[in-house]
Amino acid sequence: MNAGLPRAQASLPALAIALLILTSVTVLSLAVADGALSSADRAPAERHVAASLADRMIAANGPTAVRRNVLSADRLERLNASVLGEIYPVAAEPAVRISIGDDRVVNEPAADGGTTIRRIVAVRRSHNRSITPAFGPNKAVTIPRRTNLSRIDLDPPNGTTIRTVRVSGRVVLRNPAGLAGKYTLDLSRFETTRLRFEGSGPLHAGNVTIEYPVAETHRTTMAVTVDG
Repeated sequence: MNAGLPRAQASLPALAIALLILTSVTVLSLAVADGALSSADRAPAERHVAASLADRMIAANGPTAVRRNVLSADRLERLNASVLGEIYPVAAEPAVRISIGDDRVVNEPAADGGTTIRRIVAVRRSHNRSITPAFGPNKAVTIPRRTNLSRIDLDPPNGTTIRTVRVSGRVVLRNPAGLAGKYTLDLSRFETTRLRFEGSGPLHAGNVTIEYPVAETHRTTMAVTVDG
């Protein structure tokens, strides 16, 4: 009897197990490689969409910008996936996440992975400020901040008539019979505004209210992530 036959027969199960392991490793390796290639194929497309969307957001005529690289806080609060899809249709298909600092502005549908592009931006928030000056003999007041717009409410006391309002020496309102009520003034934001009220009689605190917009900005990072 051939002594080598039992030994060969005994090695067959080990060979089968080795072949099974080799086949499993090969299949797994191919799956991993295919996934890596698929991811590599998506990355340039994701980066292109993310970079294009980021540049669109910070452009001077962008949907949330007041000027290049300066974003309006009010417009960012109104931004969502639907609005984003209208202004940048290619962003409607993949998952998109837009973050300003630590705040997520858009994340619809949820983007957990993907490719991220970052830009340094300034975010501007505007609000109105009112002052009720206490007038001296010259009936003039200087607006503390430069602005391109101001609203004034004139409520002169009995015996006082405001006939003319000057802005930095220029006549902007005049009525010989008297001025009273609310008016909007177009100003230059490139120069300090000094208002002077001319007429007869005194003016006291509360007879004139001046309202003007104040803009405050802070620098932060905008991150645009595209997944899919």
